[in-house]
Amino acid sequence: MKSRELVKQTLEFNNTTGKVPRHKWLLKWAELQYPEFLEELQKKYPDDIAGAPEAYREEPLVQGDPFAVDLFCRL
Repeated sequence: MKSRELVKQTLEFNNTTGKVPRHKWLLKWAELQYPEFLEELQKKYPDDIAGAPEAYREEPLVQGDPFAVDLFCRL
């Protein structure tokens, strides 16, 4: 069964496969620290639920590091 069908059947309470649709919500920190592990994990367990398309085509201008204790703001 394809991911779309699995999600739709689950939402309609018609899923008889025993499989639950999944989506891994990963922190940016994990992507930076463990890229090889996450790539392997994604190959072994692909997501059934897709995220929303990205709103920005280009990275917004920012000042500071969003993952550090410090000032961070959009310019």
